[in-house]
Amino acid sequence: ELSRISGRVGCNGYGGDMTKLTSSTFHVGILLQLLMYCIHDGVMDQEDSFMHLLTDRSFYYEIVDLDGQDAKMLVLSELINATGGNAKKGEVVARFVQVHDAADSRDDKRSVGVADMDSNNSFHTDATTDVRMTKATGVGASEVVTKKKGGLFNAYQTAPLHQGYGTHYATIWVGTPPQRKSVIIDTGSHYTAFPCKGCDNCGEEHHTDKYFDPDASSTFRALTCSECQSSSCSGDRCVFSQTYTEGSSWHAYESIDKVFVGGKDVKDSMDPKNHAFKSDFLFGCQTKETGLFVTQLADGIMGMSAHPSTLPKVMYEQGKLEHNMFSMCFRRELHVSKQGIVAGILTLGGIDTRADTSPMVYARNVATTGWFTVYVKNIYVREKGGQSAKPDDPQQRLQRVTVDLFEMNSGKGVIVDSGTTDTYLHKSIAEPFNEVWQKVTGRSYSNTPVAMSKKDLLLLPTVLIQMAAYDDVPNPLAHDIEMVSGLVGEADPSSPHDIILAVPATHYMEYSPSKGTYTPRLYFTETRGGVIGANAMQGHNVLFDWENRRVGFAESSCEYQRNDELTTDQGSMEVNCNLGNPSLSVSCGDSVDLSKCKRNSNPDMTLTGSEVWTRVVQSPGTPQGLTCEELSISQNAMNGGGTMEVQCDGRGICREIRPCLITCANAHASGSVGDDGGLSPMPGNSADNCGGGTWSACDYTCSQTRINTILMR
Repeated sequence: ELSRISGRVGCNGYGGDMTKLTSSTFHVGILLQLLMYCIHDGVMDQEDSFMHLLTDRSFYYEIVDLDGQDAKMLVLSELINATGGNAKKGEVVARFVQVHDAADSRDDKRSVGVADMDSNNSFHTDATTDVRMTKATGVGASEVVTKKKGGLFNAYQTAPLHQGYGTHYATIWVGTPPQRKSVIIDTGSHYTAFPCKGCDNCGEEHHTDKYFDPDASSTFRALTCSECQSSSCSGDRCVFSQTYTEGSSWHAYESIDKVFVGGKDVKDSMDPKNHAFKSDFLFGCQTKETGLFVTQLADGIMGMSAHPSTLPKVMYEQGKLEHNMFSMCFRRELHVSKQGIVAGILTLGGIDTRADTSPMVYARNVATTGWFTVYVKNIYVREKGGQSAKPDDPQQRLQRVTVDLFEMNSGKGVIVDSGTTDTYLHKSIAEPFNEVWQKVTGRSYSNTPVAMSKKDLLLLPTVLIQMAAYDDVPNPLAHDIEMVSGLVGEADPSSPHDIILAVPATHYMEYSPSKGTYTPRLYFTETRGGVIGANAMQGHNVLFDWENRRVGFAESSCEYQRNDELTTDQGSMEVNCNLGNPSLSVSCGDSVDLSKCKRNSNPDMTLTGSEVWTRVVQSPGTPQGLTCEELSISQNAMNGGGTMEVQCDGRGICREIRPCLITCANAHASGSVGDDGGLSPMPGNSADNCGGGTWSACDYTCSQTRINTILMR
């Protein structure tokens, strides 16, 4: 069915033929366009991008109602295999929002001012709908727009977070060609820094990657003294340093290079989707480290506070993101490894809600710059535990702790800090908190290690933190406030739409496998303000929205989801073995002899061990392709994995054995899965549900192997 498509973009009109393929798909042919000169900068570039987006392409379309608005939105998605017999919907490429104030006549449409181009230029489709559409925000336009303010979330990026020693880290790729660096995500600091070649005693043997080599990057540039940003001049370099509360520090010189976030595999460094977010970014090239920076797993640190030097802000200013915000979601795994244990999600420019189990609710960010700061109004202790802000049963009663609001929120206030492992609240709360704790548990609260069973752990109280809501207007999600997990509801009738953050015992109690004890990691020691640390954030998708001055919280499994294409068995063709993702079976901490640490009191003593990773053979491939051993070795070499031995048993399982180094302190901190004192499953789950029914793929002999696994939360 042949129809016409026409409209205006920039300061010119366009038109052409459109073929309706089905009730929800169409193909746009060659479009003709007027070529009047546009005087405003960037308008003609946007015209070209818009025309490239539409011309000679097939689309799947949907018309949707906008929530809370008397308007519609046309959503265009790429139509894959449009001429074949198996057409399917692809990624969204553009959205157009209905215009209400555009006049019906063509003369009126032409009278629209160019300065209002983003909101008032029309897109008219005779074959699909009679309403005019506007605001094209497609991927084609992203290459020519300097800054995407207020877009419809067409430009955001999701990447995995990995487990570190008490922190979580992301992978960034730096330079041309890209070099891999792992950095702690720290919302409590401003600057990004990692060791560069020549760094003095910076712990390369403990980190995931080798030092960054500036000489190997064609785009690297060290700032000269005339360009210093947050530094001072020394020897024609802009030098600066950073010291942290627990005593660690680093020294560096300011540098600029191409930087983007991605996964840890080498193929991520070549993914054009990741390269679309590449930005010119200023960071510290470290020359010296002290303290925990030397022995930590991550190479460096990436400050993600509300500061102009942070990567999300820079990406936003350079037009890579539509919104100046990011979200992070992480959980605590029992293992730590140089190879990377995926334990969460980092989303730049938006929110990835696929793993969330409750709606996002928003607390007000009371600071304009510096840190993401919430206003704490109440602390509660809930009897008989529970993992969610919403109680499991009526017996889980709340006990309110008396809080001095002025003292609690004094100084810099209460900041949300992913770089601080534990949670620290004002010292004025210590005594009233202890009174409530003693009333609920029958014993005093202290930070002294205690021995207890996993069952007793789950019965410990859940601590809840009430924060001032972002907006006093009722949350539209909360038709029944008590049904929304994350809102305070009847616990505080004066502010029922305030936010409440649940910190269960499985998060605030830290287990020591070497001693078989749990240590409470909620501290009431701050003289001004406080810190909501990583142990309170875990199990939540937390949005840091500088643009709208809010911090969002949603309960979540924090499971990173990625769709990778799997190779299938093609008979006599050359098909490689296909291995599943590696699963850590024996950690470095589990493999070393901890008795050596007992004989030597030095916590930085380095032990040598071996990690064992298990991979399921999803398809054995064909004799013409790579064997499973060859594939494993090839992938390891591609990703710079170092020395490794591979053993495939011929029954659907391959084991990768890697040498490793770990300090006594980190071995104790990382824990041991084989010890029965580890964190227990959540109520209602059984460890049997994890391992009992897991089998490998069927190989040519049609034999399968049961995989012994341990529940990890």
